[in-house]
Amino acid sequence: MDAKLYHLEGCPYCRRVRDFIAHRHLEDHIEYLEVSHDPDALQRLLQLTGRMQVPVLEVEGDAIIGSDVIIDWLDENAAGLARGRLRAARPHQPGHSHPQPR
Repeated sequence: MDAKLYHLEGCPYCRRVRDFIAHRHLEDHIEYLEVSHDPDALQRLLQLTGRMQVPVLEVEGDAIIGSDVIIDWLDENAAGLARGRLRAARPHQPGHSHPQPR
């Protein structure tokens, strides 16, 4: 699986992303990593972004940060995700604005 969602169960922004994923029937194509229950996922999140902010969608090693940006990316790339042909996101650079979908 090439897409991973780092999230917290009680986070309303994470819930928006999970609801969108369910609405688009993409659950089978995204691995869910609940960072409060998975220390390895939390470490990977910190490696990717340099912070503990969720939600983050990791696509082929690149981080997409923030619910609005994630939902926009998923909306534009749902068909490719379902077919296993992802379009990589621009990598996150700590201290810069959120990556925008291409």
